Amino acid sequence: MRSNISISMWNINGLHSKVLGDKSKNEDFINQIKTNDFIFLTETWSNTTIYVPGFKAISNVIPPKLNHSGRLSGGITLLFNAKFEAYVTVLKNSKHFLWCKISKEILKSENDFYLCGIYIPPETSKYFDSETFDKLEEEIITFSGKGDVILIGDFNARTGKLEDFISTDGNKHIQNLVQDDSYQTKRENFDNTVNSHGKHLLEICKNCDLRILNGRTKGDSLDHSQITFWIDMKDNADKILQDTPNSNFSKKLPPQFIWENISDRTFTESLRLPDIQMKFQNFLNNNYPTNNAGVNDCVNEFQDILLDAGNKSLKIKKVRKRYKIKNITNKKWFDKECRIKRHAVRKLANQKHRDPININLRNRYHHELKIYKNTLKLKKEEFHKQKIIELEKTAENDPNSFWKVLKTMDDEMPNNATSNTISEEQWLSHFQTLHSKHSLNESQHNVTKTLNIEELNKNQYANLDHPISDLEIRNAAKKLKKNKSAYSDRIKNEMIKCSTHVLLQGFIKLFNLILEAGNFPSQWCEGLITPIFKSDDRLNCNNYRGICITSCLGKFFCLILNERLHTFTKENDTLHPSQIGFLPNHRTADHILTLKSLIDKYVNQTTNGKIYACFVDFRKAFDSVWHDGMLLKLLRNKIGGKFYNLIKNLYSNSQCAVKQSQHRTPFFPYSRGVRQGCILSPLLFNIYLNDLPQLFNNLASDPLMLPNTTKLNCLLYADDLILLSRSKQGLQNCLDQLNSWCEQWLMEINLKKTKIMIFQKSTKKQQIPVFSIGNRILQITQEYTYLGLKLTPTGKFTLAMKTIADKAIQALFAIKKKVDFSNLKPKLAIKIFESIISPILLYNSEIWGAFTCINKDFHKWNQTPIEKTHLKFCKLYLDKKLQGIARLQKRKFVASSQASTAAKKQKVSSYSSKKALKIPSGNISNFFNVAEKPQVISEQICKWGLSEENLAKLLLDALNDLDLLIEDCRGQADLPFYYFTLNERLRDEEMPSFDLMPEDKRENDDDVQHHPLRLHQCEDNSIMVPGRAMLPVRNNASIRQCLHKPEMGLPPVPMHLAFEDKT
Repeated sequence: MRSNISISMWNINGLHSKVLGDKSKNEDFINQIKTNDFIFLTETWSNTTIYVPGFKAISNVIPPKLNHSGRLSGGITLLFNAKFEAYVTVLKNSKHFLWCKISKEILKSENDFYLCGIYIPPETSKYFDSETFDKLEEEIITFSGKGDVILIGDFNARTGKLEDFISTDGNKHIQNLVQDDSYQTKRENFDNTVNSHGKHLLEICKNCDLRILNGRTKGDSLDHSQITFWIDMKDNADKILQDTPNSNFSKKLPPQFIWENISDRTFTESLRLPDIQMKFQNFLNNNYPTNNAGVNDCVNEFQDILLDAGNKSLKIKKVRKRYKIKNITNKKWFDKECRIKRHAVRKLANQKHRDPININLRNRYHHELKIYKNTLKLKKEEFHKQKIIELEKTAENDPNSFWKVLKTMDDEMPNNATSNTISEEQWLSHFQTLHSKHSLNESQHNVTKTLNIEELNKNQYANLDHPISDLEIRNAAKKLKKNKSAYSDRIKNEMIKCSTHVLLQGFIKLFNLILEAGNFPSQWCEGLITPIFKSDDRLNCNNYRGICITSCLGKFFCLILNERLHTFTKENDTLHPSQIGFLPNHRTADHILTLKSLIDKYVNQTTNGKIYACFVDFRKAFDSVWHDGMLLKLLRNKIGGKFYNLIKNLYSNSQCAVKQSQHRTPFFPYSRGVRQGCILSPLLFNIYLNDLPQLFNNLASDPLMLPNTTKLNCLLYADDLILLSRSKQGLQNCLDQLNSWCEQWLMEINLKKTKIMIFQKSTKKQQIPVFSIGNRILQITQEYTYLGLKLTPTGKFTLAMKTIADKAIQALFAIKKKVDFSNLKPKLAIKIFESIISPILLYNSEIWGAFTCINKDFHKWNQTPIEKTHLKFCKLYLDKKLQGIARLQKRKFVASSQASTAAKKQKVSSYSSKKALKIPSGNISNFFNVAEKPQVISEQICKWGLSEENLAKLLLDALNDLDLLIEDCRGQADLPFYYFTLNERLRDEEMPSFDLMPEDKRENDDDVQHHPLRLHQCEDNSIMVPGRAMLPVRNNASIRQCLHKPEMGLPPVPMHLAFEDKT
């Protein structure tokens, strides 16, 4: 029975660590938090809300004061057990204080408990406000009048051994109006220092009648130690809190087969074994009745043949029970060596806390801590190095392994906290409610009666009932995808693909029996739902989407049925032309192009032209399909006979369970929505919505006209619907019809995501029309994301391109968190870019690419958001490499600011003009661009195309040419100097050259003047380019032709570099 509440404070010195990364994903860190009911974390340095399973979190942080980016300061986070949520109230949350109230209903106290978490920056910090302690005192006075107050946190206060109460010794003659504190125990703390914060804290304690706990209890740990205290609870607190543990799952799932590279051969060989072939012959010879029992027996016997062959040839995935090692981090590279060193450090830390004045013990602790941190750093580097090697090996020949390695490049272990936070009963209740039967009104009852009548004539529509052929089975087998999860029957797609040519007659017999009987096997009607977290609160089931896993053999059969249904709808023009969702040879760009063409015709090419559009979003559209309504629409589209019986039987007997780990919940009926994960579902959904466009055609909808005179009042891509009209009344009529259709067919419109947009040239203030659906007003918006592309009323794609670029940059930096681009080879970096970033950047580019500014002015090609994102990738990849090149050449090249100093120190010797030497200045400038201006090389890569050949040429040519240039210069006995300038004013002028400098003039700085950049030889044969150097005035000057010409292509800005041989 619970008797108290534990409350703790911990200065964590930043939520993120350079070595261990995000502490909120560290298992030790999370477990330490879970040992408390309430805990304040100070100095989080992060505005990210910490997620701990079963805990609620409230956070604050101090933003940087400077304009440029920097680390956040301070930060307080309160985490408390979700069981106390009804009895905890957050009262005030400021940058230094976080106040909360714990209700007296669960405390053994007559007053509420006011708890304050505090972090006050040091007095030397720029974030410290001199009024902080005054504000704290005011708040203490306010809350102490309402209940009991406790302050806990990091005050950065050192109080020494000063008293925190007013002593009454010697004041017996003065009346004491407050409680006598003479009984207070003396604080025995090791710290003898007092600072300004400490004096303010002591003053608050005396004024507000508070006492400091530190030093009055056992232990007086320094620095970032965790402190904990307890308060008593009521005896019946357990019943009040209703602390009910989660129950276990009801049924364990069987282990699955492992499919390896050699499994194709071994499984096929097993199918040809005599005993397997004997079973297969018996299966072919048996006669099964065409009813539900006969179908199930036939399926079970055929599955046994596949499973028997699998047991003989395939490995089974064994779930080994691993004994969890306590106090282990969540890093993949944290191995046994790290654990041993960590254990040694923690052992010394515990000894240090027990004996804090032992200097030798402290020194040993810090020495072991340093070794431990170095070990962690080394393990992390080795881990990432090995991952990059694996990535390079799999990049070319093994795409599947490449993606697996890329997904596991990060340090963090996978977080599987879901099963510990949401109980089996909660999952079961959530999905049962989601897929429960609709509540029907009179209109739906009439639809059901109509269905029963029309089912009497279903056999008239037997176009899909012809026997399944071997060709259909072979074609369907080719479309099966590998590496898909298997159901609890353990049969994988790979097993089916390998067995079609060996057991072909068995597949024909099985599938035709099912078609003839019109009954789906019971096991094929089942499914296992795996909840996948989307966002927000992990304790809320609505923030998860279900992924359903069904029998692979059943999906193989549905693949054949879907191909028949698709061929039928295509030949009979069943689907309205405005619906293109999930259909072959159609894509989202088709509707985007249609919409853009309509905008150009009715808006851009006319005066005051407008298109009234409504973007409709259905709430949980696929999960809301009414089964009886879908069956009626199948019959109305002449889909009947045995095929209809199969669909009806499948949806009448569908049931699902929730799967987590190796267990599942009990099955529940799947009575609403199309089956998740079934290949038939998209086409059945399209048929369910198919009558909508025709209803709009029968209205006064004022539709738009396509060039082929086709009327168009809506566009459908599965459940994404746009209503279009040339008038306000026409759109309103469509909305009224849509509302009536939704009420009859049990679809719900999501008003938060359903918006009106008026396409027009000008978006100036005009009279805003009002549109409604039912009695609810719809919002008019200026932007909407349709099929992944951001649209605006003008029909331009500027915002769309920017949004796409932002998504690409987000993806780029998400990869950067896992992979250090600077460590990748060019070919691998290009593959990652082309595989992940490029598809995002080029999404629907065939549409918006034709309307960008590059078509009007090609010189602006690099100003588009898409090219800027491309450039961002180039910079991320090349930045460190270019810095490395600059450091590599530092022995030969120094900046111009150092050149003049070097020239003076080396006392530049005589100049020679006896022999001319032509120096290709363009090679030097190429290197300057690489070493000094990385953005130039990035622009070149974007311009030329990011290919391995261009990248290698760009990085290496300049260095190779420059090394040859230096070697040629060193080989000359008499090296003359030449003038060349980067100043536009001097491009076409002849530059003067001078004879040798006299000995008496070498160090005379009074007889010198400025000249353009030049090349000369020093005493140690180093080659200097001192920029605009100081040269002596000479009377016997000779004139030479300058080597610099405009065709050299040098940039029009001065570039001062020097060559210096330090080898």
